[in-house]
Amino acid sequence: RQPQWQFIGDWSGYMARTHQILQSGTNKVDIAIYREQFDQTQTAGQFDGTALADAGYSYHLLNWGLLGLPTAQIHGGVLDPGGPGYKALVIADQETMLLDSAEKILGFARAGLPVLIAGALPATTTSFANAAASDAALARILAQLVQLPAVTRVATPADLPAALGRQHVAGSAVPTGITGLLYARRVSEDASYYFLLNSTASPVSGTVALAGSGCPYAINPWTGTITPLGRYDTRTPGYVTVPVTAGSGEAVIIALAAAQHFGTHTSGRHAVSADADVVAGPAGLNARVTAPGRYQAVLDNGSSVSAQVTSVPAAPVRSEERRVGKECRSR
Repeated sequence: RQPQWQFIGDWSGYMARTHQILQSGTNKVDIAIYREQFDQTQTAGQFDGTALADAGYSYHLLNWGLLGLPTAQIHGGVLDPGGPGYKALVIADQETMLLDSAEKILGFARAGLPVLIAGALPATTTSFANAAASDAALARILAQLVQLPAVTRVATPADLPAALGRQHVAGSAVPTGITGLLYARRVSEDASYYFLLNSTASPVSGTVALAGSGCPYAINPWTGTITPLGRYDTRTPGYVTVPVTAGSGEAVIIALAAAQHFGTHTSGRHAVSADADVVAGPAGLNARVTAPGRYQAVLDNGSSVSAQVTSVPAAPVRSEERRVGKECRSR
C-alpha cells in the first residue's frame, strides 16, 4: 500500500553509488576560509553568496585547531598537498584572531601560500590575560602579513574571485552559462571524480571546465551506467571542458580517466562543439536528439559534420510507470 516501496531499489542504489564516488580517493578543495569559531550563524547558507562557486571555486571553513594539525604544511605554495590541497587561504569578516593562528598564517604566506583578506583586519585576540599586550602583538603580526607579496586585500568577499585570478589561483570546476553550481572533487591514483550539483530552483545548461586530463565519462547514479562523452574540449591547458545539463536539485557525476579505464571506449574522434548530445561508442560517435532538424558538430581535428533528422519516435513509457498508472486508475 506504500507506492514508494516500488522505487526503494532505485533510491538505495542512487545513494550507494553516490557515496561510493564521494568516498573514492582524496577530497580536493580549492580555498580554505579561516573561521575563528564554528558556532557563528551562517544566515546566507554559503560563505559569500555564490561569488566563489559561480567562478568555479570550492572551499572549506577552517578554524584554529585545524591550522595546528601536523599536515598543515606548505609545499609548492599549497596547504596540505597530500590532503585537500588548498591553493589559497581567505580571512574575511573576522573581528578576532588567536595569536597562534596569526603566526601560523604569517608563516604560510612567507612560504608562498596566497592569502586574501576581505574587509578589515582582526583587531583583538580572545585572551583575557594581558589583553592589551596580546592585541598589540596581533597588530604587529598582521602588519607584517599585509606587506608580503603573497597577500592581497579586497573590500568584500564578492571581490575574491577577481583577486584569486590576479594571484593565478584558478578554480577546479569553472562553469560557463551556469550559476549556482556546487561541486565536490575526489582524486584517486587513476581517476578524478566530480559531483556537480545544481543548487538553484531552475534547470541549468552550459559547460564546465574540469581540472585534470584524460577522457570524460558520465556516471549515472540511478543506474550505474558509465558512458564516455562524445563531446568535450581539451584546448584549455590542464582542463577538460564538458557540457552539463541538470534540473533543479539534480546532481551530475563526471569522471576523468584514461581511455578504456571503465571498459569500452571509442578510439576515434570526439566533438568539441555540437548542437546535439554526442555519445561515444565502439563504432564511433552518435548524436541523440529529441526533435527533428538539422544538427551540426565540430570535431577535434577541425572538421565539421552534419546530419538531417527527419523524425523522432515518441519517448517510451517505463513498465513501472504503466503499472503505477494502471493501479491508480483501478483505485
